[in-house]
Amino acid sequence: MDISVCLITYNKLPFLKRSINSFVQSVDSAFKVQFLTWDNGSTDGTDEYLGSISVPDNVVHEHYSSDVNVGLNAYGLLAKHATGKIIVTMDDDIFKIAFSYADYRG
Repeated sequence: MDISVCLITYNKLPFLKRSINSFVQSVDSAFKVQFLTWDNGSTDGTDEYLGSISVPDNVVHEHYSSDVNVGLNAYGLLAKHATGKIIVTMDDDIFKIAFSYADYRG
């Protein structure tokens, strides 16, 4: 993988949907992307949503969750699964994302 993108969330489903939509539309097809998501015990349907999202062919989505909110420690838990040359964290309320192969110097 070129890039591993790690996203954790907790009870922000409306924001999360918008963020993931932006992410999916922004991923440059020249990258092989691992998209790791973690639900911190949400009660608003987040876990079900993350388990059913569609991603482009060059993106592999792996979803993890816990019954309790482990906070920012979830980034460390996701990093253990990351296989990309670059690891990026993504917040669940980011609505503009840009990946460009021309900017990649790896």
